[in-house]
Amino acid sequence: MSLNSTITILHLLVKQKKLDVKSKSLKLSQGEDREKTITLTCKKGLPSVNQIIKVKIVSGKKHVTISPAEAYTDENGKATFTITATEKKGNAVIRFKHKNLINNITVKVKKQ
Repeated sequence: MSLNSTITILHLLVKQKKLDVKSKSLKLSQGEDREKTITLTCKKGLPSVNQIIKVKIVSGKKHVTISPAEAYTDENGKATFTITATEKKGNAVIRFKHKNLINNITVKVKKQ
């Protein structure tokens, strides 16, 4: 068994515990974008590496866009997404998900 195979098996055995999104709300001006970093940790608080985080807009799709639609966590358990406000004012809810872990943020798009 190679070292990479061993690492992969260990990651599969570690149960992810927390999907952390700092700040549950975000205010953007029309046309503005901002990066949002999500942190995934396991039960012992250690970073959960190379795990997929999916994202979708659950309401307010005409107010924001987000990219990428999914990203893998880095060596620190972090994945970064870019949220962009459209030209339409209003609120949106964005959901970040890893397996059964879900975390939402609310984005308010205001006039420039």
